[in-house]
Amino acid sequence: MPTPESRRSRSAESAPAAKPLPKLSAAMASDITTFLASPITMPEWTPDAKCFEKSDKARLDELHIPSFPTIHDVSFPDLNLYALGRLETLDANFAGRFQDFVAGDSHLVLVNTSGSGKTRMLFETLYRRWGIYFSAHVDGTSNPYGTLDMPSAIDRLQMSLHHYLPTPFNEGKDLFLLEHNRAAVSVETAALLLSRLVVFDHFLDVVADLGMDEHEARHRWLLLQIRSEDCLDTTTLFLDQSDLAEWIQELLKRREDKLEFDEAQKIGQLYDSAFLDTTRKERRPLLREIIVQTASYLPLVRLIISGTRIDMSVVEEAINASHSARKTVRPFVSLGEFRHSDQMRTFIAHFLGDVIPENDLQLVIKWFRGRHRFLTVFIEYVLQYGSRRCINVLDAIMLATTGFKRPGASANGVKVQLQPIMDAEVLDTSPLADALRIAIYTQFTQGRPALILDKAAECVGSGAAHFTTSVEVAVIDEPLVCLNLVKWVSRSQVYSTSGLLSRRLKDPRLRLPPCALTDGLAFALWSRYASRGVQLDELARFPGVTPSWAKIPAQYMITSANEGRRKNEPITSLAGPLVYQAKEPEDVMTWFQNAEAPFLVPDTGLGAELIFILKTSDVHRVIFVHLDPFSTDRPHRTTTIVPTNPYKLYKSNATARQQLGEILDSFSHTETTGDERRKVALHTLQIYAFAQLSRSASAFDPPAAILRVEELVRRKGIKELGPQSVVQTFP
Repeated sequence: MPTPESRRSRSAESAPAAKPLPKLSAAMASDITTFLASPITMPEWTPDAKCFEKSDKARLDELHIPSFPTIHDVSFPDLNLYALGRLETLDANFAGRFQDFVAGDSHLVLVNTSGSGKTRMLFETLYRRWGIYFSAHVDGTSNPYGTLDMPSAIDRLQMSLHHYLPTPFNEGKDLFLLEHNRAAVSVETAALLLSRLVVFDHFLDVVADLGMDEHEARHRWLLLQIRSEDCLDTTTLFLDQSDLAEWIQELLKRREDKLEFDEAQKIGQLYDSAFLDTTRKERRPLLREIIVQTASYLPLVRLIISGTRIDMSVVEEAINASHSARKTVRPFVSLGEFRHSDQMRTFIAHFLGDVIPENDLQLVIKWFRGRHRFLTVFIEYVLQYGSRRCINVLDAIMLATTGFKRPGASANGVKVQLQPIMDAEVLDTSPLADALRIAIYTQFTQGRPALILDKAAECVGSGAAHFTTSVEVAVIDEPLVCLNLVKWVSRSQVYSTSGLLSRRLKDPRLRLPPCALTDGLAFALWSRYASRGVQLDELARFPGVTPSWAKIPAQYMITSANEGRRKNEPITSLAGPLVYQAKEPEDVMTWFQNAEAPFLVPDTGLGAELIFILKTSDVHRVIFVHLDPFSTDRPHRTTTIVPTNPYKLYKSNATARQQLGEILDSFSHTETTGDERRKVALHTLQIYAFAQLSRSASAFDPPAAILRVEELVRRKGIKELGPQSVVQTFP
């Protein structure tokens, strides 16, 4: 760190005489000097003596937990700043994760779902490295960290930008509009950077005068930027000056290593028709232009862009278009999470000791696993209300964030200022709805975490999913999130299984996109018939005379084959997944060889959408369900069809067709081969939805029937996913 003499000498020599560097107001300079000369004293949360035993209160007092500013001026514990610079004491894996984060020389994009620990990672970085912190969103409740200079600059741009560039963009006629927008952002960005650098310059002068240790100086610089209401008036940071670029370059001779933009998703889609990329063919949001200008004004500085939804291609293109000396961008998503019981127990005990009963502790671990915010918010409210009311806090948080009330639950006066994780009304019209429905059914019918490849970034940005190791793959596996999605998908008139079937009934030409309708139907069929048996004439309408075996309840079966002998076992309860999803014909053959789930969703080439096996009378029968019996997108003049011969499934794959035929033969207990097998009764049933059979006066052989979709929907015979599915999935 420079000495006071060397800093004063350099400043005097380098400052241009005609254009002196802007100075802080006397009041602000005095505030900063006072802040640096005084002991570090952040407002501390004080535990309520009525809520804790004397020994517990004494232990909590010794933790020195910072307080969170609230609109009601009530002291509230702030765990996001607790143990700042000492996060290793709470997270044994943090040191390695931090080294991975700061490694290399690339610009960084820190991206993951809301509440995953991004802001804390930025704070820990600035505790250990010099840098500047800006946040695109600051308010008194959800995000009180940072100063208002960047949000104010963004607000001012609303009045000065041309929000919509013409389409198509005419280089000759419209270029001035684009240049006007870029110039407006350039001025605001320069003023923003200059104002912070002026503060930093004075800060370093005072630090040098005081002979302050560099570690303490970095700590104070961080606090000055994120909790400025405690030590300076941010409104005086705004400077109305010219020659901004020259002053910035002059001030850059002082020390700073990194510049962080937090809450960048707020500008990641803002004014997305006001800017263009380098080719002037693709539209870009405000974030792109701010990155270009910042990286150009500070070409040697490493940028860290943080947010819940950041388009990597936008950041990469912006960096390449700038004058930054660095041209590579690295995404970082590995922020850790509360996943394991021992890890969560240790974290809880650090704050609450061992006073929570084991049964209550297990409930907390069951529901609050996942992103950091879930468990930390729980602890913050327990600290506010006392350990004895921890289950009331749990119930209040679950009700507020998911709408789910546990049987016998009671908040008992506990009030939490929390919003639902996701808004069900918004989800019905969201472009992510199909992917989210597939994800939740994958979780609860196929028994595996829902990996999202398509629209992964968008699902993370919505709060539904989170990244684990890569920005290419998102996962949905958190209990509270799953409760939200189950509530939505069970009640939605658009995306519930009943809603999807109703939409298809109203519009015979509607072709539904992939949305796990087959999984929903499998869940409904299992829920309705697993215990009492499937009465097929109740489920489907047969042409002509209804077979006698369709009038008797039939059991679900699990099938397997060994050395040419087929074995079918009844199943009335699940020890594993409900549905097995096949990707290739080989997966279908594997299911018939050794099924672990009673329902099969075959690959798209088979020609049916759902398969299961029933014992009808004394016959084990393979049931094929066709939810989309029409093979083309052309308008249909009629809904009448001729049932497919089961031996002709896999129409375009002769090898798979033959293998499936041999499997179907194994259910008929016949040794016939080739064309002779068609002369025996084939033990199958094909059930069609949204269609009529071509010969309604006589029975089909092999038999076929029409799914009673309208009756199922009208009589509310379609059972939807419910909270119990979440309870069972997360023991």
